[in-house]
This record gives sequence, C-alpha cells and structure tokens, in this order.
Amino acid sequence: MPPRRIRLLIVAHSAVSYSGNAEVVRNIMQGVLSSSPDTYEVRQVGLRQLTAVTTAGWDVIPTRRSPGAAGERLDLADIDGEITLDSVLSDWRPDLVFIHNDPLPAQRQIRIINGRSTVVAYLSVDGAPLPQVLRGLDPRVLYVTMSHFSREALVVLNGLKAMGIRIACAPVDTERFFPVTSEERAALRQENLVDSQLGSRFLVGWVGRNQWRKQIWLNYLLISLIRSGEYFVCAACGASSNKERANDRCRSCGSDRFRKAQGNRDIVLWMHFPTGREVGDWSMDELERAYRIQPGEDVIYTVGCDSQSHLAIEDVPLLYQMWDALLFLSGGEGFGMPALESMACGVPVIYSNYSSHPEWLKNANAGIAISGVLQPEPPHAILRHISDVYEAIDAVLKLYSDSETRRALGQNGRRFSESVGIAEIGRYWDQIFREALQHNGESR
Repeated sequence: MPPRRIRLLIVAHSAVSYSGNAEVVRNIMQGVLSSSPDTYEVRQVGLRQLTAVTTAGWDVIPTRRSPGAAGERLDLADIDGEITLDSVLSDWRPDLVFIHNDPLPAQRQIRIINGRSTVVAYLSVDGAPLPQVLRGLDPRVLYVTMSHFSREALVVLNGLKAMGIRIACAPVDTERFFPVTSEERAALRQENLVDSQLGSRFLVGWVGRNQWRKQIWLNYLLISLIRSGEYFVCAACGASSNKERANDRCRSCGSDRFRKAQGNRDIVLWMHFPTGREVGDWSMDELERAYRIQPGEDVIYTVGCDSQSHLAIEDVPLLYQMWDALLFLSGGEGFGMPALESMACGVPVIYSNYSSHPEWLKNANAGIAISGVLQPEPPHAILRHISDVYEAIDAVLKLYSDSETRRALGQNGRRFSESVGIAEIGRYWDQIFREALQHNGESR
C-alpha cells in the first residue's frame, strides 16, 4: 500500500485570482508538484477571491463573501481566513501549512493554527521599520522571506539571528513570459492597439495596484514633463533638472548653466491597473487633471481591465512584450513580480532604489536604479521611497535613444529570470517543506 501523501494547506491570495501574491503561489506550487508529483495532497484557503481569472491544480476554498450594492464583497470578519482557516484545519487536519502574506496577517493566521500543523511562512516585507503592532516571530515556525532587505527588517524587529530566516526569490514562468523580436512586437501592437499611430511610439509601461505606496503620481508627472518639455537640462552634461537660477548647480556635473528642455511626444505611458479606473488611493481623474494628461494620447489604459474584470492570466505577458521599458518607481515592494516578469520578457526596468526589488535587479544588471528620498507612510511610519523624477526622466530618455543599452539590459534580465524559473524554485521549496516536516517531527 503506497504511503499517505503529505497534506499541504496553502493560505494565500486565491490561486485563481489576479495578484502578485497569487502568481507567486501558483508558480511555487507548479514547481513543487512537478518535482514531486506523488508526494503532496494540496488544498488552499483562498484569500481575497472575488473574480477568477484562471484555474488552480488543487481545491481552493475561498474565504467568505457577502452581498453589496455593487456586487459581492469580501467579508471583513474572514478577510485573512480567520473563520475559513479554522474550519479547514479542524476538518482536514493538514500536516503542513504554507502561508504567503505580509507579516501582520501571517501572524494572525499562525495564531489560528496554534501548533496544530507544521507551518512554513513566506513573508513579504515592503518597507521598514515594521509597525509596532507586530510582536515577534513564532519560534515554532520556519520563516522564509523574499530579500535581504526583508530579512533585515524582520531581524531588527525581533532581535533574531539573520541565519534563522531563509531567503527565496519568487519564481517566474519563463515559458509564459518570454522575449519577442522587434518585428513580433510591432505585430502585437497592431493587433492590440486601438490607435494604430501608437504602434510606432516608445511605450513605457507600469503594472500594479492603485495603492498609496506605489507612488503612481510620479508616473503621471514624468510623462507630463517628458511630453511637454516643461523642465530644464544642464547645458554641460544634459542631465534633467527643475532648476534654472544662476546659483543652482547640476546634480550630475556641478555646472550652473541650464537650458529649456525640448518636449518628446514620441514617448507614451501605459498604465495597467488590476482595478481599472475605479478610485483607489490615487484618483486617476485628479492626476490627469493636475498634470494635464490626455488618456489615449499621453497615457494608455489597458482595455478590458476595470472594476469588474481583469485580463486573463494568459494575456498578461502581451503587455510587457508590447512595451519598450517598464517604469517601476514603487515606494516599496515585498518582492515586485512585475519587474521580474518584465525581465523574463527581455524588457529593461527603470526602478526605485528601495526595498526588495533592487537587490535582484542590480544583481542581474537588468535596468536603471533611481535614487530618491524616504517618506513615512501613515499610520505606522513605514518608510516609502519617493523617486527623483528628473533622474527617472534621464533614464527613460537614455533607453529611448540607446537601443544597444535596451538590448543588453533586456538580455541580462532574461538570463537572470531563467535562473529562478518554476522548476528551479519548485525544487527548492520541496526541500524546504520536507525539512520543516522533519524538524517538526524531531522536536515533538
């Protein structure tokens, strides 16, 4: 009689939903189940599931929903699985629970589990210092995080030794996300762009949720300045600036000579919002008005991605494959899946130099880092990065005018993504799960 399979319960954003958290879980588990096909029996407590955009290779039990004026909404009493998780634990009795979440909801879930199963927690830390509402890490849990930045934030909070927390890069599906030739890119644009004139433009894309920490206002300011030319450049070295007074100095070369910039209307911003034009932390209508942005001319919004629907998972790579560069000036990322997906498609990334994503972007030499200042986010004073928009303008113009740099950075990104593909990372997580179960068994 064959041995009983390991009962593995996932607690994370529902694998059938559209989010970076869900994509990470899908990729990890695809790799784990491929490397050990007869080892695990898998179920999931699916957090934040309202709309399904794909299927999962395991049973997903969504958390509770309730009716609202605009359709179903998440039941706040079960937002992190407080009710559903306890029920599944009691009924199914898993051997291992794999949590992927931010530290605070992960702590709530660990308290619900309360030693009834072995726990591996994959924590996403998008800023530091962590809020004081956290009360330390559970010594019974095996913790893994997504970067050295994240691990340091957890170590500082809890006084733990750094070696007590593992680091695992998120995997990317390199078969679904792949580079295309310039001829293929042109064909994709012709098929998918309503305005054929945009097909010849230099497209700078952005992917993410409409959250305060994403700092998307910078994208609107940047494209407004580039297209209007309402800024200055150093007459000596050409660096962008907002300064023109005689006593001002260039941040790059120290010159005090500036001239008016020339607008470049060949560069267009593409914003991809999973929540469409519904108002989130930033109002797109207000940003367009403040920076005199014309939708369809200065900024493109993804068709078929609104408050009620999202792109199919299979269609997401088309975005990157149509773009010339990814603009990723986020104020903080637990990992930053859009940047890794862009790298897998051979598209260079212009990125904020803070939190987790700069670690592997720099390691791969797959883009241009943008410096800036740190600003505390209410209510917990977590620091967020505010990128220097003029430095970002220079980066966009560099990639626009230098096809060789674009090509080299894109190739570097693709090469790195192949080292963290689904198969490679899946084998690593299979090893982590087995070690966690063995350690738990020895300690009982």
